Amino acid sequence: MRFISRLERGKGLIGFLVLLTVCATLAGPVSAAATVFQYKILSVTKTAPGERPVIAFSVTTAAIRNQTYDIKTDPAFTQTANGTSRLFIQIGWDTRDYNTTGSGSEFAPVGAGAALPIGINALSASAPLGGGVYQVTSSKPIPSGAKGSGVAAMEGHPAGIDSNGNYTVRVPVKSVYRYFPITDSTAANRRQVVDVQKCKGCHGTLSTHGNNRTDEPLVCVVCHNPNATDIPYRRLGDGPEVPIDFKWMVHAIHAAEERKTPLVIIGRDHSINDFSHVVFPKSLRNCLNCHLDKTFELPLGANVLGTTISTGSVLDAAGKVVNGDPADDMNITPVAAVCSACHDKAEDKAHMVRNGASFSALQQWIDSGAVKERCVTCHGPGKEKDVRKMHLGDDD
Repeated sequence: MRFISRLERGKGLIGFLVLLTVCATLAGPVSAAATVFQYKILSVTKTAPGERPVIAFSVTTAAIRNQTYDIKTDPAFTQTANGTSRLFIQIGWDTRDYNTTGSGSEFAPVGAGAALPIGINALSASAPLGGGVYQVTSSKPIPSGAKGSGVAAMEGHPAGIDSNGNYTVRVPVKSVYRYFPITDSTAANRRQVVDVQKCKGCHGTLSTHGNNRTDEPLVCVVCHNPNATDIPYRRLGDGPEVPIDFKWMVHAIHAAEERKTPLVIIGRDHSINDFSHVVFPKSLRNCLNCHLDKTFELPLGANVLGTTISTGSVLDAAGKVVNGDPADDMNITPVAAVCSACHDKAEDKAHMVRNGASFSALQQWIDSGAVKERCVTCHGPGKEKDVRKMHLGDDD
């Protein structure tokens, strides 16, 4: 009667958590335990340029209506010494296309990155407001030059119990987000182009980075934004930095078997992530395997940024200096960034360049029209090589 004894030893919600996490762990997957937790961002205030955002949040259980977790005492959230409990708020901007310029992330102690959001440890930095609601205040202000709208994303994992009764299981919980206005009168949403249920059709629970970010692509794109590369984790001799912009990276991973150049991304602790082995289980031609309908056609939205391929950071024998200013980044123009992620042969890129694309453009050149892609001329709706016509192949 192992489950009952642990339930009886627990108190209220903690006991319920113990029962669910033990059951889920002994059964194999922890997906059942994950459903015990639900993250909620209740409000985001003080979000004008120069202000430090204040975020109110709670962690509740969907299984028991209106029940909240005490993240200061509940064992699911106190296993921080071994890293099994983690809960973070990430603040990014702007929702037209994330860039987080001015976040100061090039000086982040966990590993500098030129386009990371402002991260807040919600377990250590939060203050209880009562009723299971907690509040955190950003350690950094919204930059004076920020415009539009921003986002607060909540991610991380509570601790679950393993078969020996120890809190060693990182329980993947769906990440959540909330938009807020910076200079907009009301918050503007970021574009949505994929359906996470389609992702889950292949991946099951889509959880990455040690079960920290789960089942929510609109949270993934806050860090995997157009200005981001793997420069934080590269060392001398690793070769040039590689984009981790979602519109480039996800296409490149899924099309790994078709790429001429193997896709290798350097991750935290200098982990080597070689995606050459990836085989997409469906037709690569069919965009609807991942995308929402009418989100993959040309022209792209006017706010879609180019994809950084060089931040101008210094990586040499004297050390590493990450350049956090995107103004001098070298970029791939937006349409070519998407297409060349899969079609990466020299002749493919040459075709793109002949039609206005660039693989070494400043963003200001793209914004001003000095560099202008003409892809829509042949690949736009109703044209001979319409993207919809070329990319709605059968799954065979």
